[in-house]
Amino acid sequence: MTGGRVSLGAGVAGAYIGTSYHADEIIVLPNVSRAVGFVGEKSSGKALAGYYAEANLEWWLTENTGFYAGVTSTGFSGDYNQTLGSRTARINLSSGSGFQFGISTRF
Repeated sequence: MTGGRVSLGAGVAGAYIGTSYHADEIIVLPNVSRAVGFVGEKSSGKALAGYYAEANLEWWLTENTGFYAGVTSTGFSGDYNQTLGSRTARINLSSGSGFQFGISTRF
């Protein structure tokens, strides 16, 4: 089999995103005999729903050897917030994409 082939795909995606955050902070103030310290640690997680889409191209040079290339895109709804004390980090996982290519060999 020589020649090419294109394939497309799409569907739903799910991910469980989790973080563990640890902070050590020491504040030394002038004219104060004692340092003020803060130690905090928090773990949390959230499930997100989204989508994925992909497009792939294969081109076979011989029966056993060919090339492939593809692109993938994912997207998730919502943001994920990690809070520690009065500070909040907003993690945005709204979209991502990737590219792949290589050589295929059959035995």
